[in-house]
Amino acid sequence: MLKNTVLSKWHIQYEDELFQDRCNYDVWFDYSRLKEGALQDLKDEGATPEYEEAAIACVQEVYE
Repeated sequence: MLKNTVLSKWHIQYEDELFQDRCNYDVWFDYSRLKEGALQDLKDEGATPEYEEAAIACVQEVYE
């Protein structure tokens, strides 16, 4: 539960920073690692293929 709260905070912070400066590549890399970690957590928890596909779509959006 605490982990989800902290990750949510980082998610919001990264999005705010990217809103202010879309060319901040350090934040882009941190944000993409956060999204990839969320995907790995889903896999570790035994997520269904539908949840995995939704998470992969989010990660792909970050890279585009």
